[in-house]
Amino acid sequence: MFNMAFGLILVQIAAVLCHNVLDFGTVTQGPNPTSKQEFANSEAMLLAFQAANSSNTDRTVVIPKDVVISCHSMNITGVTDIEIIIDG
Repeated sequence: MFNMAFGLILVQIAAVLCHNVLDFGTVTQGPNPTSKQEFANSEAMLLAFQAANSSNTDRTVVIPKDVVISCHSMNITGVTDIEIIIDG
């Protein structure tokens, strides 16, 4: 019982310590976004990368399960040692 409760606590902490790309602007999901929506999606991705890069403890960016995001190309500079999790 203790192991299960401890495991659930760790999962909850891990969920809090990730930068979810959906939290960084209006992210349009699906297979057919407009070009304007793709630029907004790219901006959300960049903001999530920058947030992870500026953190001492939370260096993970997550794209949640069942999320389809289309972006324009991005120039990512100055970002080091972050983890990107594509969960689906």
